[in-house]
Amino acid sequence: MWYQAGSETLACGESCIIPAALSGVRILPTGQLESAASLIACYVPDLESDIVMPLRSLGHSDDHIRALGEVGIKPSPWLS
Repeated sequence: MWYQAGSETLACGESCIIPAALSGVRILPTGQLESAASLIACYVPDLESDIVMPLRSLGHSDDHIRALGEVGIKPSPWLS
């Protein structure tokens, strides 16, 4: 993996996190064809703005949102 400030080599089975702010990354698998790289693109959502607020705006109650799992809910300033 090459990027502006340098490079990294990962062995088979190793993984790394590439920050979204890091631009211009080149990833080139090396070795045999069988050892091609697998990439998983994902992000960690902001629970309040990406999950809680959209569900509230659709009319879902805080109790229903909490039932999704480990969703910490701050009290809404608009609800009393």
